[in-house]
Amino acid sequence: MFRHQEALSLKWHAGMSAEGKLCLTIWTLANQESYRQIADRFGISHGYAHFIFSQCCSIIRHIASAADVITWPSALAIEQLSRRNTFPGAFGAVDGCHVPIKTLLEHTDSYINRKSVASVVLQAVCTHDLQFIDVSYWLAGVQA
Repeated sequence: MFRHQEALSLKWHAGMSAEGKLCLTIWTLANQESYRQIADRFGISHGYAHFIFSQCCSIIRHIASAADVITWPSALAIEQLSRRNTFPGAFGAVDGCHVPIKTLLEHTDSYINRKSVASVVLQAVCTHDLQFIDVSYWLAGVQA
């Protein structure tokens, strides 16, 4: 699943296997639990759970950018994708969500969304066959 170099960097801290760290990351992305709940579920401290999650996300981002896994399509690909859709000129679908977080004491206002909840905004674009072509995130309280 991971190349050897990424697997080695995941094993840098002892205490949890690379597979366990990947499971923790997938669980964190798929559920709305706090780090305290995730740490309890995996039998580690909440600081270590955050560290593992950040480490795995960095590795996934590195792999995705190095291998061009998530890329914006070329003009020709956009034209071909738009021919497959029944909505004229459309080549993908965009969606976003607020991911609730706990903030640090500094810059708390940068994370507060319109519903007065601390979050980051995650936005993704995918094609008709569910391939991600763009993924981005930003602070909820920062006007783009």
